[in-house]
Amino acid sequence: MSKVTEAGNNALSVVNPVVGTFAALPNGFRNLLKNKGLIRNLVSRDISQRYRNSIMGYFWTILEPLLLSAVYFFLFTIIAGNPEERYPLWIILGVITWQFFSRGLNDSVNCLVGNKNMIKQIYFPREVFAFSKVISQLVITIASLVVVIPFMIHLGIEPTTQLFLFPVALMLVTLQVLGVGWLLSVPNVHHGDIAHLTRFITRAGFFVSPVMWTVSMAKGSREEMLNYLFLNPMVVPLELMRAAFDGTNPPIPDWAIYWSVSFSLLSLVVGLTFFKKTESKVVKRL
Repeated sequence: MSKVTEAGNNALSVVNPVVGTFAALPNGFRNLLKNKGLIRNLVSRDISQRYRNSIMGYFWTILEPLLLSAVYFFLFTIIAGNPEERYPLWIILGVITWQFFSRGLNDSVNCLVGNKNMIKQIYFPREVFAFSKVISQLVITIASLVVVIPFMIHLGIEPTTQLFLFPVALMLVTLQVLGVGWLLSVPNVHHGDIAHLTRFITRAGFFVSPVMWTVSMAKGSREEMLNYLFLNPMVVPLELMRAAFDGTNPPIPDWAIYWSVSFSLLSLVVGLTFFKKTESKVVKRL
C-alpha cells in the first residue's frame, strides 16, 4: 500500500510508489545500497537471535554441521560401507552448502510474515528483509566452513587454484535463494501453504540433490539419468564447492554450468521485479 507524506513547502511525496516493470530491478538494487546500515543491523539481529539463550553460542555454527555430518557419515559409510577416503569431506561440504540453501530459502520466503509488526509500524524498502535473511545465512555458512580445515589437514589436501570455485558456488546459491525468496514471499502473505510447500521441497531436495553423494558416484549404473540430474540448479554449486576444497575438477558438462548460472541470474531478476511490483499491495494482509 503506497503512502503519502507531507514534505517541505506543503508538497506531497509518495512513499513506496508502485514502480514500472523495467524500473523495478534498478529501484530494488538502489534501495539495497541506500540501506546498507539497516541491512547490517538486521543481519546482526538475526544472527544474535539464532544463538540467544544458548550456552555454546556461536560455537554451534561449527558444531551443528559437524554433528550432522557425523550422523550421515555413520549411516552412509559405516553401515553402507562406502570406502572412499574423502567421503567425510564431501559429506560435510554438501551438508553446509545445502543448509545455506534450505535455511536461506525458507527464511526469505517468510520474511514479510515474520516482520509484519515492523512493517506495520514504519516504512522502509521491504526488499531488505529477504536480503538480510540470506546474508545472515551466508555469514553463518562461511563461518561453518572452518570445520573443513581439519579434514583437509587429515587427508593431506593442500589448497589449489580450484579454491576460486568456493565464492562462485556461494554466489550461485545466494542468487537462487534471493530470487526465489523474493518471488514467493509476497504470495506467501496470501497463502501460507507456500511456506509449507517450500519446507517440503527443501527437505525432499536434500535426498535428490548430491548432498550425501556426488555426481561421480552416479556415473555408471545411473549415468543415463545424469542429464536429468543436472536440471537441478543446485547440483552445480554443490559440486563446485567440493571441487574448491578437494582440488579436483568438477565432473560437470559445460551446458549444466550455463544452465545453473542462467537460472540463478534469471531467478534474481524475475524474483526482485515481481517483488517490487506486488509488495506494496500486501501490507493490509499482514
